[in-house]
Amino acid sequence: MLLFFNRFSSWLGRKAILTLPKLMAGFECYTTPSPTSVRTSHVWDVAGWIGKSLNKISNHSYPHVFKVEKRDGQTKLFYKKWSTDKVWLETTEQLLMNIPTDAPQPVVPILTKLDLNKLKNDIRTSFSYFKRGEDKK
Repeated sequence: MLLFFNRFSSWLGRKAILTLPKLMAGFECYTTPSPTSVRTSHVWDVAGWIGKSLNKISNHSYPHVFKVEKRDGQTKLFYKKWSTDKVWLETTEQLLMNIPTDAPQPVVPILTKLDLNKLKNDIRTSFSYFKRGEDKK
């Protein structure tokens, strides 16, 4: 997944993407197979919801490649130390201690925390990334 977003970031660095529709269209055409972009109107706190059920695993910063599979009704975590390794190794850990019985809660935006002056300054700072003068307007 990280490699995926690194590639998209590199692709964005060569383009002038100034609107959300252009960003979504660019996301869908920059690589093969084509990912799908979806504009959402709600955001859910999935991390807070699933975090209560996650097992506290350790040593997961050493392997570099992970995959999760469903086998016999259980999730299984596999890893490879290097992407070039041929064999996937199975962990003995379970990712979840239990199955959540509730649902993630929506994240409600707090617009009073929005600092418009800082946002304007951040936008001006980003102009250095645009290659064409007309993109900076």
